[in-house]
Amino acid sequence: MSTLAKIALGALILVLTGLPAQRAAAQAWVGDGDNSLSVSLDYSYAPSDTVYESWENRDIIPKGEDRIVNHSLVLGAEYNPIERLAFQVSVPLIATRYDALEDAAFPPHGRYDDGDYHLVLQDLRMDARYMVLGNEIVAIAPHIALSVPLTNYETVGYANGGRGLKQLIFGLSVGKFFTSGVPNLYLHSRYEFRWTEGYETAFPETAEYGQNKSGLQFLIGYFALDRLEFNLAADLQLAHGGFVFEDFVNGEPDPGSYYHDALLAEQFFLFGGGASYQVTDKLRLSAFARIWLWGEQTRNANAYGLGASWDVM
Repeated sequence: MSTLAKIALGALILVLTGLPAQRAAAQAWVGDGDNSLSVSLDYSYAPSDTVYESWENRDIIPKGEDRIVNHSLVLGAEYNPIERLAFQVSVPLIATRYDALEDAAFPPHGRYDDGDYHLVLQDLRMDARYMVLGNEIVAIAPHIALSVPLTNYETVGYANGGRGLKQLIFGLSVGKFFTSGVPNLYLHSRYEFRWTEGYETAFPETAEYGQNKSGLQFLIGYFALDRLEFNLAADLQLAHGGFVFEDFVNGEPDPGSYYHDALLAEQFFLFGGGASYQVTDKLRLSAFARIWLWGEQTRNANAYGLGASWDVM
C-alpha cells in the first residue's frame, strides 16, 4: 500500500498548532482599544515517521525507515478597528522534505520527493472575529475565516505542500478567567467547521470525496507571575468524509488511490502545552509542543514551536 498521505497533515497541523497556545487562548477576548495592531512570527517543526491507517494498523511505513520533515514560518497580524471586533491575517511559508533511505519501503514518486527541501508559500488565511459577550471573567466570540492557496504547489507525493483547496471556516471561541478558587487560572475552547471545496482533477471521481472537517481545541492556562504563563492544550480534528486506506487499489488505475494525499479523511488527537513570557509591555515570547497521541488516515506528526508577538500600536 502506498503512503502518499504523510505530508497532508503538515498543512492541517498549521491550522491547529501553528500558533502558540497563548495566542489561541486570546481568541475569545478581543481588544477594547480602537486602531490597535499587533504582528506575530511563529516557527514550528513537525517530524513524522509512521503512517496510521487506524489505531490497530499503524505500521504502513515501519518506524524509522522513512521520515517526513516539515518546517513552517507563519507571519500574522491582528487589527482591532473598533471595540470587540478583530481582523486577522496569516501567511505560512513551509519547507518540506521526504528523507527516504535508498532501500525505502515506498519509493518517492512526487516531484518534491527528491530528498531536497522545497519551500512553499502556502495558504493565506483571513479571519473576522466579534466578541458578542465579554468581560474580564467570561468571553464568547464567533469568527468566520477564508483560506486561499497563494501558489500552485504540489499536492501529490510524500513531500507535497498541502491540499491546495479553498476553505470557508466558521468557528466559536469561549473563554473563562478565574478570579477566585484558583486565581489566575483560565480555560479556553475553540471549535471550527471547515467547509472545503472538492479536489478537482481530470477525473471527476476526485471531486466527489468530502473534504469538510471539524477542529476542536481545549486549553487550560495559569499565570504563575504577572508576565509568565503556562498552559496545557489538546487538539482534535475529525473528518466528515474523504478517502480511507482500506479502499486503496494497488496495481490498477484508480483516481482515488493516486490522489489520496489530498483526499484522505484525516483524523488526529494531539496533546501538549506551552509557556509565554511578556518581555516588555509590547513584546511577548512563547514556546509550545504538541505530541501526537491518536490518528487515522494520517501520520504521527508531533509539533514543536517558538513564537513572538509585538504590539505595534
